[in-house]
Amino acid sequence: MMFLQIRTLDLLKVTTVLLVAAIALLPTEQLHAQAQAARIRSMADKAYEFLSTQDLTVMPNMREAGETAEGGKFLVALTIYKYHKIFKIPGGNNHPKVVAGKNLARDLVANSEFDRMQNYELGLAIILLAESEADAYRPQIQALIDVAQRRQREDGAWNYYNAEEGNGDVSISQYMVLALWTAKQYGFDIDELTVENACKWLLRTQDTGGGWPYTPVDPGNFGPTNQNSMQLGYDQPSDAAAGLGSLYISAGLLGFVNQKLPQKTDDSNTQKTNGVLQIKTEESEEEKLTKNPNIPEQIVMRGLNTGNSYFSKKGDTVWDTQRWPYYFIYSYERYMTFRELAELKNIEEPAWFVKGVYFLEGKQMEDGSWVYSSKSGKGVDTCLAMLFLLRSTKQSLKLAIEETKFQGGVGLPKNLANAKMKDGKVVAEEVSGDIESILQMLESEDGLTADTVKALPPDITLSDDAIKRREQQEQLKALISEGNYLARRVAVRSLAREQKLEAVPTLLFAMTDPDKNVVREARDALRFISRRLDGFGLKDNYTEEERNKAVQAWRNWYLQVRPEAELED
Repeated sequence: MMFLQIRTLDLLKVTTVLLVAAIALLPTEQLHAQAQAARIRSMADKAYEFLSTQDLTVMPNMREAGETAEGGKFLVALTIYKYHKIFKIPGGNNHPKVVAGKNLARDLVANSEFDRMQNYELGLAIILLAESEADAYRPQIQALIDVAQRRQREDGAWNYYNAEEGNGDVSISQYMVLALWTAKQYGFDIDELTVENACKWLLRTQDTGGGWPYTPVDPGNFGPTNQNSMQLGYDQPSDAAAGLGSLYISAGLLGFVNQKLPQKTDDSNTQKTNGVLQIKTEESEEEKLTKNPNIPEQIVMRGLNTGNSYFSKKGDTVWDTQRWPYYFIYSYERYMTFRELAELKNIEEPAWFVKGVYFLEGKQMEDGSWVYSSKSGKGVDTCLAMLFLLRSTKQSLKLAIEETKFQGGVGLPKNLANAKMKDGKVVAEEVSGDIESILQMLESEDGLTADTVKALPPDITLSDDAIKRREQQEQLKALISEGNYLARRVAVRSLAREQKLEAVPTLLFAMTDPDKNVVREARDALRFISRRLDGFGLKDNYTEEERNKAVQAWRNWYLQVRPEAELED
């Protein structure tokens, strides 16, 4: 027995020595990465435990700060969901606080209680529903997007509600810009004019120093401009990060800078010279056409470079900011992520992120929370800090790519007429000369994205065979009433060109679609058929009353053209 114990101890010693030796052989960078990952996971686990178990609605005076507001509940739900998703822990969508947040957003939409929602709450609701279950909540998300776009002020900004008085709010505007970007990643169409106006406002209100105050004065012309140093948030990294991150997002959506995730790189793989972001000189004709023509490119680049210079001058002092440090770190992660995309970087552990991790490690409370003041509250501050730790923006980009199968046309064959669905993806393959493959793609729930639709030919030609042609027309009609929202858009356009007047009853039905983009397609199709270029005046961001009037006007027109026709109510 003694011999066996001695042999066991010897074996443990040998095993320990071998393990130590194996670890010693690992590259220093790998050891550092493993230690950093363990540090982040430990901090995130403690914060998750706090968010999961604490009652964060106990202080009735926290409405404005977010603890008892809808926005606070959306933020907690989003943070818990992303923790599960990023660390690949099952059950995120079924977590009680995630379910509560999604149900709250759903019920607010169902009861049209948009007046209860401040704009930052509206933005968080869009982000939560889109990232957690975009397909399950498409009508609700679309309704929220429509409200968000309608609430944009004439100057291009947003503030707490829908008020035009006073100045625009950089903090609130960043939530709305981020929400629209998130929605686009999950296949929702957003109005480019909304993004364009937001971008113009940011460019007009940027301070000469590169940042933005909390509610900047709009001079009416492109900045930078001298903002009053007495304004709240002037020369504060938190407000500068909010504004600059939003400028990067809007510039990317408008085609001025890259927004796709490149392959992993090091710091040397960049589109910069002497620290200044450069305009790409070699572009295809297609790339040139994608840039928004209503904003001078040099103005956009000047705004981005001026903002980057602001943070370069600040250096490490940004970590000593005294105004809303966790709000700052949340905004800073987003800004740096979109900046790296624009500069074609994809670094696993950039220096700024490592510094942020150490900053948070020194300030985490024993219960796993972070808190700056009683006004901001533990719940909100903990969420903001945790979203930085999770690299929330970069992970959102990765998750959106995984969910939608392909982004920006990546992976799509150029000739979609010779393509079909296979294992949830579009693959190039020789098929019959008619549109069977495209109809199959449209009828599929898997793999169909906004990019797929954009890549389709503008006019889909049906079969020359009369019987097949009628069958395909019926398929298009069925898609308009039952298909995926993207398929409905394509079907509306195609049917209008195939059946013309015979398509009008179906197009009138499409005018009642919950997706405004389908309604716009139906409106434009009716204009095409009737040769009435202005139609009956239905604008893009219409109200229900305006839509009802337009539908009735189109019904009256059709019954004049076809008096014998019978239309259902």
